[in-house]
Amino acid sequence: MPYLLEGAYAFAQYTGIERHTRDSDVFTRREDAPRLLAALREAGFETDVPYPYWLAKAHHGKDFVDVIYSSSNGLGRVDDAWFTHAPEQEVFGVPVRLVPAEEMIWHKAYVCERFDGADVAHLLRARAGELEWGRLTTRFGAHWPLLAHLTFFGFIYPGERHRLPQDVLRGPLIRLYAQKDLNTPEEKVCQGPRISREQYLPDVRTSARGT
Repeated sequence: MPYLLEGAYAFAQYTGIERHTRDSDVFTRREDAPRLLAALREAGFETDVPYPYWLAKAHHGKDFVDVIYSSSNGLGRVDDAWFTHAPEQEVFGVPVRLVPAEEMIWHKAYVCERFDGADVAHLLRARAGELEWGRLTTRFGAHWPLLAHLTFFGFIYPGERHRLPQDVLRGPLIRLYAQKDLNTPEEKVCQGPRISREQYLPDVRTSARGT
């Protein structure tokens, strides 16, 4: 069954920081999610799909499994590259493959509803020397959350700023300074829902009313 482990257990493998939770996060391609849910049902779990575009759930008593195939903002769909770069580890005596650190950072960087910034900082600190920075920056494209988290990293760990590649910092900064030369959109734009599903709904509703 093609799946990758994420969540607290994968985070512990990368950073050494342990958090004990009742749930497990597994990532899979969207087309493989039905088979994974079927296997969980055969194992005695009850399943439902509260968010068809990115998330399904399975529960057995107090234990939960989140089956994830995209991100809540719709940007981070799981593709074949996730599996190509997935490291192999052992968790609870079971050989598993982990969500790559690059994709974990990519997903967490957009989570500002509860703010996963500390997780991103810890992942950067633990994996800065091993990250495929080119692949990570490609995942973000023209979006800026990575720059924000790299800035946070320098503030949190001022003695370790040198571990971040300067060219990775330079690219987003150039785009930031170039904003003054770009035409401001005529329509009102709010990209807040890309980082929080609820906190920017007032802005979106206001824009929809044209006020």
